[in-house]
Amino acid sequence: MVPPADRLSRLSSLALSSTEKPMTHPASDRKAFRIAFLMAAAAASFLIGGCDDDNQAAEAIQTASMRLDSISGGGASTAPWTSDRLKVYSQIVTGLEPALASDLPGEVSAARLLKSRALAGQAQVEADIAAQQQRGFSHKGASSWSALDRYLSSQALASALEEYDPEPAFEDIQGTTREREEDIATAWAAKKKVDDAIADLEKRAEGSLAQARTRREQETQFRARAADVSATQAATIIEDAAKERRAADLHDVDAARLQAEATNLSPQSLSAQAQIDMLTAQKQLLAEARQEIEAIATVNRDKAKDAREAAATAAADVGRLLDELIADRQSIDPAIDKAAATLKAAATEARQAASGDGLSADKKSGAKLAEASRLHALADVISLRTSGLRSHAALLSALASAAPTLPDGGKLSAAADQATKELEAALAAAKEAYEAAKNAYESASGRSVSKEQIERIAADLDKLANPDQIEASRRDFPSGDEDLNVEESAPVEGDAPPADEATTASVRATFRDLADAAEKMDIEAIFSKLQGASEKESSLLRDAKSFAGSALAFESACKEKFDKGFIELFKESPMGAGLGDQFGFSQFTGNLAEARAEIDTVEVFSTGPQSARITQDGEPLNFIRSGGQWKVLVEIPAEMEAGIQGFASVLPDLKVLADEMTADVKADKFQTPDVMLMALFQKVGPIMQKTGLGGMGGPGGG
Repeated sequence: MVPPADRLSRLSSLALSSTEKPMTHPASDRKAFRIAFLMAAAAASFLIGGCDDDNQAAEAIQTASMRLDSISGGGASTAPWTSDRLKVYSQIVTGLEPALASDLPGEVSAARLLKSRALAGQAQVEADIAAQQQRGFSHKGASSWSALDRYLSSQALASALEEYDPEPAFEDIQGTTREREEDIATAWAAKKKVDDAIADLEKRAEGSLAQARTRREQETQFRARAADVSATQAATIIEDAAKERRAADLHDVDAARLQAEATNLSPQSLSAQAQIDMLTAQKQLLAEARQEIEAIATVNRDKAKDAREAAATAAADVGRLLDELIADRQSIDPAIDKAAATLKAAATEARQAASGDGLSADKKSGAKLAEASRLHALADVISLRTSGLRSHAALLSALASAAPTLPDGGKLSAAADQATKELEAALAAAKEAYEAAKNAYESASGRSVSKEQIERIAADLDKLANPDQIEASRRDFPSGDEDLNVEESAPVEGDAPPADEATTASVRATFRDLADAAEKMDIEAIFSKLQGASEKESSLLRDAKSFAGSALAFESACKEKFDKGFIELFKESPMGAGLGDQFGFSQFTGNLAEARAEIDTVEVFSTGPQSARITQDGEPLNFIRSGGQWKVLVEIPAEMEAGIQGFASVLPDLKVLADEMTADVKADKFQTPDVMLMALFQKVGPIMQKTGLGGMGGPGGG
């Protein structure tokens, strides 16, 4: 039998062990946790079984101390399952009842300290549960912000599209068309004047030629008569014939002159005709431009209608998510209250232990420090409520002020006001709790840990009092981890067990196949290794695959026509000058080669019966087994959803454009790469602009 004085000293030491430790613990390897847990439990069982002390109170205290060390030695989350930990803590509290009923004040104080430890451990598990619920609340909050962004962007897009007025352009085209018609009429008049002059000259030349023919006929007749008369008479007749010949020559010269003048005027007529053709072509282009504007106006109306429908869908999503958030708060608040009540009880037990008899001055100081630690944890738990309310109030305020107003805008405004009041009350309660913890630490002076905790409390109070901190959290929708002094329980790499050999081999093979397909730009092979997490991602993958096929066909057509692909042609053109490798293909290919070379050393973790995960470049890459094959799971992050969906909306249009450009290149419609690129950018611009994503500026364009 151990002497009472020595026993009380030893039991109080057991009870005080670990009371000065902060409630936060660094994350450790889960396998190591399990091994440590089993070893501690075995050691505790051996020691308890070998105890020869017949005092039930002492045995209860020693048992509780050992069980507490086994479940919390090395970390508050050493026990692998939450439900088991809660059960163990409850058993520890129950097992201490004989010690709490002891006639020895020292045993009662030691039991109270152990009960305080057990309740603190139980509270930490309960706080973990509340924090996990808060994380789910955070994710839904982020989705609500995303839905609000989709609502606002869709409404803005619809308004912009509806504001487009084609009439000014029509008026400009009509005015220019009238100018071209007047220019055409002027050109026709000038051409007619020249043509009339040419016709007159040609007619006069023909008359001179006719007179020349008549005179030559007279000459011929004179010479024929001279042959039948005497020489004297013939001389006179031949003289007359010579006169006729000279007259005929003069008429020929005149005809040649007139014909030359007509020939000189001919280029003027041709020039006038060219001017008419050019003006007529311009008039036709103006008519086509009007048709294109009419088409754009029609498309804008359709897109505006689609945007309004998208806004209505987003508004419905906002309402649904908000209902879920409100329901979540109804479960989060009780979970926080439960953890807070347990911590209050733990603080009470520590305070009563410190005020009781049987403990030395140093151990009483330790008990006071334990009380301060419980009160500090209590303040952290209460602060957890403020983190959720803070973001919830900001979200409700943003929803209430959304323009155009969301359905039930009045209710949203009232809800935002109520959430703000609840936040103010929670902040006041948290401040009061931190002040109480600070006072408790100060009363337990003499220990270095007190000073450190007091400094942390001062930082927490400053954060609570800083309104800029609250506003800065608007979109963070924090989980509360930065305000709650509990272990982060979100999944980390070690939480998932290593996959079996078959799964590991299959996942690595899938990654290698995907890397090979990406390097070869094998569209079918690439997309056969991808699986959308929902219909949203699956639809995006289908459109992306279709567009990628058309884009590669365009690339091939450019290589066949111009001996270079589109990307290379673009980088060499004035439009792409200086881009270098900003497309990132060299880096992308290099990363793939590096990742493929390392895949055989990357550990594969099992995250479920049909799912697995690896880490590449510090980022998790999830896999899922679908249709008997392992595939990469494609998920759209909430913060990227709006941008990705905006791009996804133009994929069908871009595919059509790629197909058209491929057909035009194959039909030899472009004689040079610059002409082809200019045509491409003229068509890409309207597609991007009408969807609100911006265009690809051509030369001199934005």
